Amino acid sequence: MIHEIADITPNGAATLVSAVSAKAAWVGFTAPLTNSATGIRVGGLGTDASHGAIVSPGGGFLFPPLGNANAYDLVTIKVFAAAGTDKIAVIYETN
Repeated sequence: MIHEIADITPNGAATLVSAVSAKAAWVGFTAPLTNSATGIRVGGLGTDASHGAIVSPGGGFLFPPLGNANAYDLVTIKVFAAAGTDKIAVIYETN
């Protein structure tokens, strides 16, 4: 089943994708074209201003499906961007 999380608006600090454990087979991120040119960083618990994959405006990033169902826990994924109006959308699938 595919789930959506309300858009996340980073606040200048690394923000957890979820405050509660949620296991996912894959996790996808998309950034609106209206975001700033710097992009939003996405990654594990070490994500910050200089670590993590960059999702540029209009772009996306996928934590791909792994061999084990529900291999990702959303409480171990963070997003980072300078405080502002940028947003990032999150979808994930559970088996």
